[in-house]
Amino acid sequence: MIIINYLKKLRAKHQFNKLSTLKSNVQIKSTAVCINPNRDKSNIKIGNNSLIMGKICALCGGTIEIGDNFYIGQNSMIGASNSIKIGNCVII
Repeated sequence: MIIINYLKKLRAKHQFNKLSTLKSNVQIKSTAVCINPNRDKSNIKIGNNSLIMGKICALCGGTIEIGDNFYIGQNSMIGASNSIKIGNCVII
């Protein structure tokens, strides 16, 4: 079970590194999902000291910009087909 969770966490980190722009000290947990069909890393930007446990989706060329000290919990989702900008120190 420990190995499965570790592999899920690695998959999630790889997905976010490939599909989004991450600043320093961003933690990606095994439950996190990144969806960015355009594969343009500038469509999803995540600020410093953030913890991602939920789903972040930039669809149809939408953009998501997230500030510093951000937390999105498991079973939460942010989706954009246009644009969303979230400030600093936000919990979802």
